[in-house]
Amino acid sequence: MLAKANFAQLIASLKQVKLSLLALLLALQVLTELLLVWQWCRLARLMGLPAPFHQMLFINAQGTVMESITPGAKVGGEVVRALLMKERLGYTTNQSTALIAMQKVISVGALVVINLLVLLVFSSQSPILANHATRLGLLVTMALLLGLFWLLLLRTDWLVARLGKSRNTAKWFAGLKKWVADFADYTRLLRGQHQKLLSQFLLALVIWGVFPAKLVLLVRPFGVRGAFLMLVATTLVSYFVAMIPISPGGLGSFEVTMTSMLVGLGLTAEQSLSASLTFRFITFWFVVAVSLGLSILDNVRLYSTTVARTPGSHR
Repeated sequence: MLAKANFAQLIASLKQVKLSLLALLLALQVLTELLLVWQWCRLARLMGLPAPFHQMLFINAQGTVMESITPGAKVGGEVVRALLMKERLGYTTNQSTALIAMQKVISVGALVVINLLVLLVFSSQSPILANHATRLGLLVTMALLLGLFWLLLLRTDWLVARLGKSRNTAKWFAGLKKWVADFADYTRLLRGQHQKLLSQFLLALVIWGVFPAKLVLLVRPFGVRGAFLMLVATTLVSYFVAMIPISPGGLGSFEVTMTSMLVGLGLTAEQSLSASLTFRFITFWFVVAVSLGLSILDNVRLYSTTVARTPGSHR
């Protein structure tokens, strides 16, 4: 894309994004991140676990920093979150991994549901989604994910029973059976709270919904009007593709997908690329920079507290 781009037109397109609009988009991104932390806290409390907001904020920040350097669906970030939940909040390994799995099922499940609707209703309106192989691949992937999420969240007891009948004696399989059995205790608790579980899913939809709203505002200077649903599709499909473990943080795959779909909406290649790069700065690089700052601040605070409590540290 960069090789074919006219850099003079690309810079001109970037300049069309006014500072006031950029400030608004950054504020919306901060709101998104705070809603995400709130989701972690609410879900933890539903599971009967302590969840101070400020602690979850710092834990999520350090997880975000790790996600920026690991490929695909945030595996590295979730490992960091699990370790910090054990260290900071006193969770057991099973509790921290169960909370992370629950949040991932609800969050990614909401994204998959929205993307399925997009693919089924609007795929013919986008060149990249109109490709039968691409559409079939995405549909199969999403269907498999939804099936897995359905088993984990609503059919965990059945899954425990099926795993228990297996004759596999491998150590890793025994560990998997134990984790699923422990996870089933939390899913039973949540299944008894249907309204609260539904509210978690709706909150996930709201969090994902803020992302397309940012793109709608971002492309307005380029004259895009009345294409809200296709911009929703552009944003969420780009995020879904970025979850495929190809590059750290989904870099490259996200920008290529979004740029291609924006060109399909009538923007020039330079306008599409400038919009996707600006969007990526707001939703990725800005978040990583803020998260890194919070992580440094948190570690400095912990170090100062440790030194203050150490006997003879003031001598």
